[in-house]
Amino acid sequence: MQGTINSMKKILSLCAALAGAGLSVAAVPAKSGLRTGDDKALYALGYQMVIRQGLLSSMGLNSRETAVVLSGMKDAALGEKPRVDIAKHFSEALRIQSKKLAERAEPRKVADRAFIKKMAAKPGAKMIGMYKLPSSSSQEALAAIPKFVYIPVREGHGPKPRPQDRVGIFYKTALSGGETAERRYWNGKMLTTPLSAMMPCLQAGIPEMRAGGEADFVCPSSLAYGDRGHGKVPGGAAVDISVKLIRVLPAAAAKPSPQEVKKRKAEEQRWLEDHPAFARLRQMQKQIQRHPELASSPQYKALLQEVRVEIQSAAPQQERPQ
Repeated sequence: MQGTINSMKKILSLCAALAGAGLSVAAVPAKSGLRTGDDKALYALGYQMVIRQGLLSSMGLNSRETAVVLSGMKDAALGEKPRVDIAKHFSEALRIQSKKLAERAEPRKVADRAFIKKMAAKPGAKMIGMYKLPSSSSQEALAAIPKFVYIPVREGHGPKPRPQDRVGIFYKTALSGGETAERRYWNGKMLTTPLSAMMPCLQAGIPEMRAGGEADFVCPSSLAYGDRGHGKVPGGAAVDISVKLIRVLPAAAAKPSPQEVKKRKAEEQRWLEDHPAFARLRQMQKQIQRHPELASSPQYKALLQEVRVEIQSAAPQQERPQ
């Protein structure tokens, strides 16, 4: 749903940009009327707005519905006052969009159920649920848990990733008919990403692996690209994702806030001031202020360094703040 909202906001932003540029779309020429270079360029702009966002083309709108959408885009592009309460009706637009996508995706979902069942019957394969319920739960509740198929191909011997880690993987994606949908990151170019940024199926599945291992994940659309689809993956399609887990990169420690840094420095300063050698160090520094020539004396430098080393070496015994 958030992706839909963002897509609509981008389209509205583009419309606002057109209005700001003073471009008029009051009279849209027919295909045969695209005679000038500007006409063709503006037509290409409108065409690409739909193709790149993928929102309108994925909904399967009929001619009348498309005309209504374009009338709203036209008003926004010309800076005209909206003819309806946008805030009131925008949520309804999202509901219509979700309904249209679901209707288009349903035939593919039904067709791919047999594929998922077939892959789950392979030797070594197992169905994994996205979450666990108490054993006392009803059969209906247990059956409703979204599941995917995990098929180990080669056992790894490295660490298992945790949800907060980053992973380096090779992967390729195929559809139920065997068609390749994605292989940019296969045997050559590695994808390094936070595990939490991946699709739900891989977020839950890759932690089953160890670094150096390889596995296949057969994911229903609800745990992959959803009703909308992505790239060459149609809406509602199950995907077969082959993954080689190359490395696990532990999550970096959280960076302390400015308040925490200030607190730690204050604690360390208090510790230093309580140390006996620190009093000697301050006394020597005052002597240098009164007699600057001491700063260039090799003997005084050596003595000053000796006091500093004493402070540093004593730190572990004094339970220095971490």
